[in-house]
Parts: sequence; C-alpha cells; structure tokens
Amino acid sequence: AAYLFDIPLRGTMAHSFVTSFSSFDQLKPELVVPPAAPTDAALQPEKGVVNGPRSTPVLRGKDIIERVLKYRQKVIDLWPSENLDSMMNMGELAAFTAFAQTFPNAFLALVDTYDTLCSGVPNALVVSAALLECGYHPRGIRLDSGDLAYLSREVRKLFHEAAAAFEMPDLGRLKIAASNNLNEVVISSVRDEGHEIDIFAIGTNLVTCQAQPALGMVYKLVELDGAACMKVSQVFEKASLPCKKEAYRLFTKDGAPAVDLLQEAKDPPPVEGKRIFCRHLYDDRKRCFLVPSKVQRLLQPYISHGKLVVEPLSLEEARMQCITGLRSLRKDLTRLVNPTPFKVSASEEYFTCFHRMWQDTAPVRTYA
Repeated sequence: AAYLFDIPLRGTMAHSFVTSFSSFDQLKPELVVPPAAPTDAALQPEKGVVNGPRSTPVLRGKDIIERVLKYRQKVIDLWPSENLDSMMNMGELAAFTAFAQTFPNAFLALVDTYDTLCSGVPNALVVSAALLECGYHPRGIRLDSGDLAYLSREVRKLFHEAAAAFEMPDLGRLKIAASNNLNEVVISSVRDEGHEIDIFAIGTNLVTCQAQPALGMVYKLVELDGAACMKVSQVFEKASLPCKKEAYRLFTKDGAPAVDLLQEAKDPPPVEGKRIFCRHLYDDRKRCFLVPSKVQRLLQPYISHGKLVVEPLSLEEARMQCITGLRSLRKDLTRLVNPTPFKVSASEEYFTCFHRMWQDTAPVRTYA
C-alpha cells in the first residue's frame, strides 16, 4: 500500500521483540543504516552518508550504549522518588537501543511490556535523548494497554519535564501513539475524557465494522425495457422504488447539504435558485419548498455495457472527497450517538408515480 498508493508507512515493535532481550550483550557492535525511503525527508540519510547497509561514524555500537547509559542515570536522577534504578527493565532498554540502532530516525517504542510509567516511558526517553544527541529524530512511544487517556496525559508530562531538564525541546514534541482494539466508541470516550494522544493506531477494526460486519444489500429490479417494476411489501418502507431514477443533493444558501432529492430520470433536473417542492416519500404530511444555492448530481455511471467510461479517482483523491463530504455535513448528522437521519425527499412527480404504482400493484384483500 505504501509503495502503490504513497501511503506514509511507520513501524513500531512487538512485545515479543522487547521480551527477547535481556541485556546489552545481545546488541550488535555497529549500527546498520537502512536505505532511506525516497518519499520521507525525515528518513533520508545524513549528508555524506551513502545509502545501503554500512556502519556510520555517528552512531557506533559502543557510542550509543555509552550515551544510553549516561541518559539512563540522568533519568534516574530526574525522578529520584520513583526508584527508577530498580524499576527500569534493562532488557527493555536493550531492546529499545537495538531498535534505535536499526531505525534511528523511526524510533517508536512500545512501552507497556513491563510497566508503562516506571519502565517503558523512562527507557524510551533515555534512548530518544541519546538519538537526539547523535543528530537523529526519534518518533515517540506507543501505548497498547491500560487507561489510554490517563496514561497519555502522564506521558506528556514526563516528556515535558525531561525536555526541560535535558534542554532538549524535541523530547517534549515526541508523538504518543495508542493502540489496543480501538474503535470509534473507544476513541470518542478518550476524546471526551481529554488526552494527549497524537496517533490512533487502528488495526483489528480498520477493515471490520463491528456494528455491521456484513453489508446487507439486495438487488431490486426497478425497470425493464422501459417498463417500471415494483416489489411491494406489507412494510411500506421495504417496497422497492420503481423507475429509473436520478438523485440530486440540494444545498442551502450557506453551502450545507439540505436534502437528497429523488426523481425519475426522464424529468428535468433541479435548477439552482429555483423553488423546488420536496415531499416525504411515505408520509404525505411532510413536505417543504427549498430554493437550492447549489445542485449536485449524485449518480455517476462508471461502467456502461461492460466498459469503464470514467477514470476512477486516485486513492488520495477519493480520500479527500470523502473528508470534504463529511466535513460539509452538520455535526448532528455525523455524531456517534443518535445521529440525525439525513433527509431524502421525492419530487412531486415521483411521489405521485410511486403511490400510483403502489395502488396498481398491491393486491386488495377481501374479507367476509
């Protein structure tokens, strides 16, 4: 995805990586600098350094370990009441150092393997400070368990305190990523509580909608060879909508979407600035006039007679179109709890057509 669609790619580490280290004896003697990603300036090699595996004079194994141990003591001295000398896990620190050796400009530490605030974050600060002293740019930390909102606030405090104590402002700007089965409900709760999270890492629920894991769709025939077709139901709203149709989004004078209008495809489209009679398709008591400032056609044929007739949007274009569309909607339409349904109306002509066809198609029972 990163290669084909130019999606920024960032990596972190797993708990198994952290637990696989027990001491600095497991570290390689020299850093191997990976080839820089051509689309990310932050990951470009330093001036004068050639791409490809090689040792670097800036960050040799011995030098980085010396710096790590120096900043470990500084961190211990910074928070003497926390007993960090015994709390900071040395295997975790070795794992972070090994990761930094390989990815000095992409260091993102998973900090909850042993203890988030008393081991993971202090160790991450140690390695981040060492990298900054060597001229690199660490990314931050990842929270993967616990009270994410509370921990993020505490972590940010530690970042700022270390930044001030070590005179390294970049420590205060380290990113805080959060993961652990995140979904829209969890993220909304975290936002309501207040947090310092910069990145929500969504994995499990990125491709599966928990609220509706299956997309329920049914094909309904609405017209055949120019003749309208209709499926009726005892539940009025489940009847199919006959005829070939067009859908138009009508906007108010302030540029906000007001209603989607259904009408037969043969009817002339709505006109900006001209009053339009909009009717609720099922409840004839609900109706209004609307003078749209803008009319947007919603149905766009992409395939006709088996051939692609419109070039599809690129991934970035589709993403921006989605973001722009969502931002144009009122907040009550997109809120997580009890969102307001967006109004869909019918033109007077289609309202009449639909109800006439219902009367002609639906059987009439006889009771005795």
